[in-house]
Amino acid sequence: MINRILICTEGTPIMDKITEYVTFLFPEAEFHVVSVVDTSIGTVEVTRALMKLLEERAGEAVEKAKRILEKQGVNFTCTTLRGDPSRAIYNYANRRRIDLIVLGASTKSGLVKLTFGHVGEALIRRVHQPLLVINQCPELKKPEKILSPTDGGVHSKEAGKMALFLAGYFGATLYKYYVGKEKEMGKRVLDAAEAWATQVGVKEVNQLALTEEEPADEILRIAQNYDLIVIGKGKKTLFKSNLLGFTSREVAALSPVPVFLVGK
Repeated sequence: MINRILICTEGTPIMDKITEYVTFLFPEAEFHVVSVVDTSIGTVEVTRALMKLLEERAGEAVEKAKRILEKQGVNFTCTTLRGDPSRAIYNYANRRRIDLIVLGASTKSGLVKLTFGHVGEALIRRVHQPLLVINQCPELKKPEKILSPTDGGVHSKEAGKMALFLAGYFGATLYKYYVGKEKEMGKRVLDAAEAWATQVGVKEVNQLALTEEEPADEILRIAQNYDLIVIGKGKKTLFKSNLLGFTSREVAALSPVPVFLVGK
C-alpha cells in the first residue's frame, strides 16, 4: 500500500532525523527525496543572486539526504525541482505515482508552518496522497499504539482504512476516538470501526470515550500516549462547519507524535 514515498526537504537537522525515521518504518519502499528551488519569489533586481543561493541550498539538502539514504541501504532517487513548490511537488508526486508524502513541520502562532513555510498548507489542500507530518524528532521504533480520531465522515473513513493498514503492518494496537458530541452517532461509528478491524485481522481496537471538549484540544491532550496519529484532513473553510478540517490542521501543527493526514 505504501510502495513509493516522497520526502520533501530543506536539509534542516529535523529533516535528517525524519528521513532516518521514515526509512526505518518502511525499509522496503522506494524513496524519492526532493528539494524545491522556489522561482516564484524575489524581485527582478535580486532574482539572480537569490536563485543562486536557493539552488545551492537545495543541492546541499539533497546531498545530505542522499548520504542518509545510502547509509540506510534503501532504494532511492534524489533531485531538485524548480518552480512554485506546492505545484512542483504535486506534479512530481503524480508523475511518480507516490503513495505517501512526508513533510517536516514547526509551529508559529498556533498555525501549521511546514517545511516550505506557507507552501505546506497549499500542498495539503492540493494533493490527494496521504501526508505524514512530523514536527518533533520521533523515537526510532515501530509504532505500538496508533490513535485514529473519527467523526464518521468520508475523510474519516479514508483515514480509518489507512489506520487499519498501519496497525496491521506494524502489529500495533489501534485506538479509535470519536470526534463529536452525539452519543448515538459515536456509538455507531465506533462499533463499525471495531467490526472493520476484526475483518482485516487487527486484533484489538480500544474505543475511547466521546469528547465533550474542543476535539483538537482533547486529541492533543492524549497524543503523547501514542506513537502515531492518523486523521482525515477534511476541508479547511472560514467556518467550523467542517470540524475535522480545523481539527486535523491544529493536531498536525501541535502534535508531539507523527501525524498522517488522509483524504482528497
